[in-house]
Amino acid sequence: MRTTADEPAGYPLSQIADWSRRATTWQSGQEPHDLQRVRPPDGRKMPPRDVFLFYISGAKERAPAAAVATIEALAR
Repeated sequence: MRTTADEPAGYPLSQIADWSRRATTWQSGQEPHDLQRVRPPDGRKMPPRDVFLFYISGAKERAPAAAVATIEALAR
């Protein structure tokens, strides 16, 4: 939600790496520990699942670059 035009990928690469790690965690059925939740996790492990990330606000012209950088980070 905070892409900026002065970052080539919309976000610093460290933040792209953070979101890639979170996506991998969600995909495995677990919950990232560094995000706020509406309610506390109940401790159950969920089955693997599909994960979709959207870059749709802030500097919209950087959204495609953010998506490409995320795909590249996930491939590492």
